Amino acid sequence: MSETLTVANKKIRKECPPEPKDVLCSVFKRPNLVHVCFQSSGCRCSKLGTCTMCNYGTGRNISTEEMQQCMKQKVVPSLSGVSSVLLGTYGSILDQHEIPNENLEIILESIKKTKVKTVIFETHHKSVTCEILKKISSFLSGKKIIIEFGLESADKFVLENSLNKPIELESVSHTIRVIHSEGMCASANILVGAPFLSPQEQINDAINTVNWVSMQGIDSIVLFPVNVKPYTLLRELNEAGMYDVVSNWLFVETLNRIPTHILDKIALSWCSESFRMEIKDNIPPRSCNYCDRVLSEFYENFTRTETSLERRALLDVLINSNVCNCYKEVLKELMTIQEKSLEERVKRAHDWIDSNFCHND
Repeated sequence: MSETLTVANKKIRKECPPEPKDVLCSVFKRPNLVHVCFQSSGCRCSKLGTCTMCNYGTGRNISTEEMQQCMKQKVVPSLSGVSSVLLGTYGSILDQHEIPNENLEIILESIKKTKVKTVIFETHHKSVTCEILKKISSFLSGKKIIIEFGLESADKFVLENSLNKPIELESVSHTIRVIHSEGMCASANILVGAPFLSPQEQINDAINTVNWVSMQGIDSIVLFPVNVKPYTLLRELNEAGMYDVVSNWLFVETLNRIPTHILDKIALSWCSESFRMEIKDNIPPRSCNYCDRVLSEFYENFTRTETSLERRALLDVLINSNVCNCYKEVLKELMTIQEKSLEERVKRAHDWIDSNFCHND
């Protein structure tokens, strides 16, 4: 990890107020999916100063009695009529420092009694063990289990110098193999819009990462554009004019350049109002009001289709429709030649961060 980014992240996150104690969980409705986020003490990686773009908040670990109440009164009733549920916390649902074993068992027992067919666990790849996967299987036999973890990028330079996310790719490959050994599906989150990269580099990084996880046998990929959240280093960079909010059309162009045979593995997140959690003061990908409507409809249709060819056809129609100059502006950005190398841009940004957050006490 970068010491400069780590110090800055810790300092900025200290200003983030904890979640209200009475909010045991939040439930978000998405197309045919319910996303449940349980209150927890927060991501252990975040406390170490990782991830320049990330902030899902901090709170407290809820008691077993509160978990039973939460599942009975809020979570289970929300699952009526949907086929999938995504279970998460402010960090990792399978991290016992956030969700103790007895609380996990309450969750599993409650989900077991519902009619949902697919259960997704959002977690850090290092919290995935054979032991915990066997526990999940013992409760949820007959349901499709997906273990979803954050990767963001498969480029070591981007991980260390842009995202400040220490990940060993061999460790990720091992996690995928462990998940498969227990008869479950593995899903990786991949980011579009890493800081300090040019628009073309942002697309290349995402597509290279999609190709890499596909080669590792990943079952599905959650692709998402960066949203600029409060109390993050990315927000500070944005306010200082050192990070541009990602265009929604840059996200679409990333989808457009993904090999067709992989498109059926892609799930979308954080790209429009229907696909993101409600976070106060969040800055979503930029587009005009007209494009917001067009792209929201496209994302809904993309999600409803299942085959790669159907999704390619949807992309072709959208790309060739000439709906707005917003897309043409993104194409111009992609053609812009950068005056400085990525290494030079990173150094300039790190120097600014160092002077503003590491030596101003």
